[in-house]
Amino acid sequence: MKPFAEVVLHHPTAVFEPAISLSQAKGFDVPHYLGVAEAILEQTGKILGVSSQAAASHIILALKDMAGVCSPAFIATLVKEIRKKWPSLIVQYHRHCTDGLFIPAVVEAAKAGAQILDTSMGAAVRWYGQGDIMATVAYLEELGLKTNLHKATLRDTNFVLKQIMPYYDRYVSPYFQGVDYDVVHH
Repeated sequence: MKPFAEVVLHHPTAVFEPAISLSQAKGFDVPHYLGVAEAILEQTGKILGVSSQAAASHIILALKDMAGVCSPAFIATLVKEIRKKWPSLIVQYHRHCTDGLFIPAVVEAAKAGAQILDTSMGAAVRWYGQGDIMATVAYLEELGLKTNLHKATLRDTNFVLKQIMPYYDRYVSPYFQGVDYDVVHH
C-alpha cells in the first residue's frame, strides 16, 4: 500500500481509498478489522506526517464484503466502532448479494454511519452482484435516512439498461443463478 499511497496522498486531485476485504469467520471479527483500519491510518499518517487520528480526515475507507456473507448485525457493529474511533473518517460499504441480505446489511451500515453505499441499477442486477439502488433507497428513506440521488435520472438510466442487458446476458454464465443464504456456512 505504501508506494501507491505516497503518490495518491500527495496528488492534489486524487482521493486515497484503501479497502479492507471482509469476511465473518473465526479470527475475522470486529477487533481484527479495527486493527486493520488502525494499521491503514497509521501508515497514512506516517506518509502525511500527521497522527493516525488526523489521517482519518484525508481518506475514504472502503469496507468490501465481496463474498456477501457478513451479517447485517456484524456490519452495523463494525461501522459503528470505526465511526466511534475515527469520527472524521468517511466510510464506504460495498457488499454483494450472495446470501440475499444485501439491503438489510447496507441499511445497517448506513444507520451505523457509513456515508457511501455501493448499489447497482435494477436492470443490471445479476445474482451475486450488488442489490438494486431504487429498492435500497426506498427502504433507507422509509427509515428516515436522507439520500442525495436524482431518482428520475436513475429511472431513465434503468430504462436504457433494460434495453442493453439482454445483449450482456448472452455472455453470462448459466451457473450460480440466484441468491443462496447457505453460503454463510463455511
